[in-house]
Amino acid sequence: MIVTYYWPPSGGGGVQRWLKLSKYLVAHDLHPIVYTPSNPSFSLQDASLAADVSPMIEVWRRPIWEPYRLLGSAKPQTQQVHDSQVPHTTLWQKGLIFLRANLFVPDPRMGWVRPSVAYLSRAVIAHNISICITTGPPHSMHLIGYGLKKRHPSLGWVADFRDTWTQWEVLRALRPLPMVWRMHERMERRVVQRCDGLLTVSRQWEKEFQTLGARHTRTLYNGFDEADFAVSRSALSAKTFTLLHLGRLNEPHAVAFLAALARICVRAPKLRLRLGGGATQALRLHIQSVPHLAKITEWMEYVPHSEIPTRYAEASVLLLFAERSPSAMGHIPAKFFEYLAAHRPVLAMAPPKGELAQWIHRTKSGEVVPQDDPHAIEQALWRLYTAFEAQTPFAPKGIHAFSRKAQAATLAKWLHDLPA
Repeated sequence: MIVTYYWPPSGGGGVQRWLKLSKYLVAHDLHPIVYTPSNPSFSLQDASLAADVSPMIEVWRRPIWEPYRLLGSAKPQTQQVHDSQVPHTTLWQKGLIFLRANLFVPDPRMGWVRPSVAYLSRAVIAHNISICITTGPPHSMHLIGYGLKKRHPSLGWVADFRDTWTQWEVLRALRPLPMVWRMHERMERRVVQRCDGLLTVSRQWEKEFQTLGARHTRTLYNGFDEADFAVSRSALSAKTFTLLHLGRLNEPHAVAFLAALARICVRAPKLRLRLGGGATQALRLHIQSVPHLAKITEWMEYVPHSEIPTRYAEASVLLLFAERSPSAMGHIPAKFFEYLAAHRPVLAMAPPKGELAQWIHRTKSGEVVPQDDPHAIEQALWRLYTAFEAQTPFAPKGIHAFSRKAQAATLAKWLHDLPA
């Protein structure tokens, strides 16, 4: 059984991991049941993802109550973004964020924990469920696993961390009170130490969870679905050198990049920038205030996942912006693996000694430069631009292990060996 807040019709990155893995787990004598809210509070929907739900998967949906229904202005309604991105421009908004950070612990989905534990406790027995996988964020999903494990000690419980907990930049940006922060730390330790197995998305994060007492751990990187990238990789147009980023992007993450871009676009007449999805208002205003940048930038609305491979194929370089937090050394954006499948060079603004940088070098998939070094970013952009002008062939190396099909096979073996 997989307990997840995000499931189609939810869009965005949070839904991809278990939607894709469950699709291929059925080939390994595993029969996933997905437990998910029937009325979740997300505004970003992607109807195209329904096609990826295997007909062999049973989906259980139960109602959830979330405070966003009462405090609607505490969460943007135009796109699915993290709560920390709400613009704190008024006293009312600051008050709502304070309540979100300090009243709803570990997150606003906490009200779903107790009724879910009660419902699933009966289902575990009725359906002879042997393994429960909880995936977060939201980390309240792990509290459901914790409650089930207390009631059913023989149940094998796997906690899957797509992001860290107390090291997560989103939680830190909310600035909870010291007392509340200690509550998060206690919850995190209980989950990490009580689960029978722990999955996460980078080796650095796996080591961090081991220091908290995690026992049976495994790094299961995010990946790509080969079926999504069956589209032909068309030849690049020689007319435009297009930089592309789709998804959430904050101005602070992009300041150095934009400074470098403003300088290089004067001597790179074919340069274009395409941004789609979750660009913040501050980022838009920043770009619009610089004439050179405004002239070369194209804004796109949310792109359904079914169209993303085509958008990637149209790009010359795909952009990555790593998070800024204590966990940044282990942060590998999920889209990196789809970039590999797209066979387009990557320009990553990330820690040069981080795990993302290691994989970019290992797969020979692009350039890594420090987030706050406009000069280094400008040099990397120029190298990529001259390679484009010279029509230098490009293909990443050793990427098959990141296919969802291969990962599902690895995961199935690990689950079969899981100690309960």
